[in-house]
Amino acid sequence: SYLAMDGSGSIDGGEFTTQISGYSAALNAFFAANPAAFGKVAIGGNIFGSNVIEFAPLAVINNAGDLATLTTAINGLDPGRAGIGTG
Repeated sequence: SYLAMDGSGSIDGGEFTTQISGYSAALNAFFAANPAAFGKVAIGGNIFGSNVIEFAPLAVINNAGDLATLTTAINGLDPGRAGIGTG
């Protein structure tokens, strides 16, 4: 799966923060409820505005450490938009 996150000017800073928090919370909740999914799910992510930047390459989430790497990358997008043009 590939997460596509909105970093465009169509959302404000609060909505962007909500998006970041929601993705992290959903991923953590999913793997907490479905530990058998470790090693079976690959996730990567990009953020778009007037351009697109990959913030996490597609990778298998094998364990809690891999999940933490992904959620850290997601959380690192906030409070900014990682250089995404918002035009």
